[in-house]
Amino acid sequence: MGLNETNIGHSELYYKKIRDSLLMYHTGIWGPILIPEIGSPGILTGIDAYKKLSEQRQLVRARYVITGSCNLRCYHCYAHENYNNYGVSTENTKKIIDEIAKAGTFFLQLDGGEVGCRTDLSEIINHATDRGLIMEFFTNGTLFDDKFFNETIFDNVYAVVFSIHSHIDVLHDKLTNSPGSFDKAILNILRLKDKVRKVVIKMTTTKKNIESLPGLYNLSQQLGVGFGYDIDILPSMDKKDLLQIDENGVRWMKKTCPYIFTKGFSRRMCIGGTCGCTIDQDGNLFPCRLSNLKIGNVLETPLIELWNSDIARDVGNTIFNQPSQCYSCKELHQFCFYCPMKAFINNIKQDQWVEYNCSLARRREILYHGN
Repeated sequence: MGLNETNIGHSELYYKKIRDSLLMYHTGIWGPILIPEIGSPGILTGIDAYKKLSEQRQLVRARYVITGSCNLRCYHCYAHENYNNYGVSTENTKKIIDEIAKAGTFFLQLDGGEVGCRTDLSEIINHATDRGLIMEFFTNGTLFDDKFFNETIFDNVYAVVFSIHSHIDVLHDKLTNSPGSFDKAILNILRLKDKVRKVVIKMTTTKKNIESLPGLYNLSQQLGVGFGYDIDILPSMDKKDLLQIDENGVRWMKKTCPYIFTKGFSRRMCIGGTCGCTIDQDGNLFPCRLSNLKIGNVLETPLIELWNSDIARDVGNTIFNQPSQCYSCKELHQFCFYCPMKAFINNIKQDQWVEYNCSLARRREILYHGN
């Protein structure tokens, strides 16, 4: 039976995928996967696992932007140009998910816009569950209602990440430009946390809300959910430079909330174009969410065919292949997450991409090493 046959229940399909390919599962939301090598009792973890998958061009993770629409207008958002793009029909959305599953993908990240803008979100999640995909999705948490909770199968939803900007409701609502958004999000965090494996409050840390860091972390502990943060602001507005915190701000984070960073930094690697991809709301395939390098459209050409095309391989091998000096680096090795597209969208010349990523790694070093 093929992975796209509808008469297979999601549990049977899940185990069929395990039998037919490599067994993979999360050890954390952004954490590594474990891969028992076929015919061997050995296990590869973390970056070693991703390196192996990248060499094989095994598509492991797909990010599917199911809609560009969003009901909020957050102050830092880089996706504002797509607010009027709802996405393709339910039927075509299911076709895209079928393509993702048939390509052997294991993890599916649903994203937007705001996923809750899709009135068929339950149907989308349930269809992905039937296809054996392990899911996580990002949300502002304001649009989930009784119908969503009653109709959604959460069996394969690994994590839900809520974007919360402050523990102070008035400040959060000001930053989302939507009165009442804080209370709605907190209510849905409480409703979801017992239905999925993990719920996380994630904060995009900027100059406008950095002082909320300790309070928002404390709120996550009170709610019994995870906490995450991001200190990199993607360029989209003229005021972007006014939002990005500098190294002094990072030092303030370390000094004020050292307990947040005691677990250390889990080193990652870029998997764009090698074992991860992004599909936008129209079905267009890109190596990653930050790239404008369109490879094709999965509603017109099968995803696996596009993934194995010469252009996709060339993009993966040239642009997304981590430079050799990054592998041999001793100074910042443990804090590095080489991302070529962050450098690209910041208008950094390609011969300076490594240097730019080193500057990002130094900020992580401040947080986790205290220099």
